[in-house]
Amino acid sequence: MRTLLPLFFFLVACAGTPRTPSGPLDGCAVDAPTTAWMQRWFDAWRLTQRDILKVGPQGAPPMVLFDARCVWTTSDTVAPAGRQQPGPALGDTPLRWRTAHHGHLSLPHGKRVPVQLMSFAAPAEQGGGKDFFVMAAPSVWEQARVTSDLGLEKLLVAVFLHEMTHTRQFYTFLPRMDALTQKWALPDDLNDDAVQERFSGTPEYVAAYHQERDLLFAAAAASTAPESRALASQALALMKQRHAQWFTGADERYRELDSVFLTLEGIGQWAAYQWTRHPLGGGVEPTETLKGIRRGGTWWSQDEGLALCLVLDRLLPTWTNLAFAPEPLEVPALLERALGNAGPPSGHHHVPADVVARASPRRPGAKHHHQKLVVPMVDAASVRR
Repeated sequence: MRTLLPLFFFLVACAGTPRTPSGPLDGCAVDAPTTAWMQRWFDAWRLTQRDILKVGPQGAPPMVLFDARCVWTTSDTVAPAGRQQPGPALGDTPLRWRTAHHGHLSLPHGKRVPVQLMSFAAPAEQGGGKDFFVMAAPSVWEQARVTSDLGLEKLLVAVFLHEMTHTRQFYTFLPRMDALTQKWALPDDLNDDAVQERFSGTPEYVAAYHQERDLLFAAAAASTAPESRALASQALALMKQRHAQWFTGADERYRELDSVFLTLEGIGQWAAYQWTRHPLGGGVEPTETLKGIRRGGTWWSQDEGLALCLVLDRLLPTWTNLAFAPEPLEVPALLERALGNAGPPSGHHHVPADVVARASPRRPGAKHHHQKLVVPMVDAASVRR
């Protein structure tokens, strides 16, 4: 999720705008090569929902997929004049339209954005619209010279799955963020790097974070369950200490935000990791998968969130049932449960049903805390903000 329109506007600033050829629309057909990459992404999501997240199927959000000149979409508002054409289905949702974009994309919520390297899931805005999903086609990533040790094909599936996982989290985290926005008067441009942006210039904090994160990864990799539990307990104690020491006064709001973003980004990264190593998915060896997904551990919420989820795999194998429950638990609270502690640490919440059910009114013009345009797993300094 990186920022709210970056909840995900992973806009990769230096990627540039793809060249937009002029000419007839014949090249915008949902042809065999186009169908192949779409179907690869969609099949991966079907496997991820069923075997990794272990959630039931859900109707697909309106999809907007594009390359340097074409848009393929299931949205009725993005290309209303486009000619209908059958395409691969995501669940029961077929791709129906094809058109040219001439350098700009019209999105389902009515806004227009430049054609750039981006991938994001966006929540519905005020007025009852639907959540939707936007992602550049493989050729756009190739043109931007994005690379990965996993190979570009597997990387793009991982990015797709990370973002699609967020569409299964909106039901709880959008009202949660609305409530936090009202409680703390959060700025419209808040994003899931908020804690990192606030404290990355404080060496003592950075050292505490790294120690905590490294203990979590060690707990996930421990050779025995007792060793894993002991290391996880140390990490949780350090997390509580970090919160108590640093999230005070004007920074108290980061207690809850830390838990929210560790959960959102951690589960997104974890879903991508699990598919990449799954024998029916990417089939990559686990050590290489972890290296490829972490991308050097640059982004805190994604990296520590992933570590937390991997520890939960060891200590609470059914944790996804609680993470996607009607009243879900956030991952730090799940770790508390896995360790047998009495309740969630301060700031680490379950989300009550009344919050999940409440469609909080959005402030006019406010952005949502989930839209991103940059890809955390992407290598290249060339592809980040």
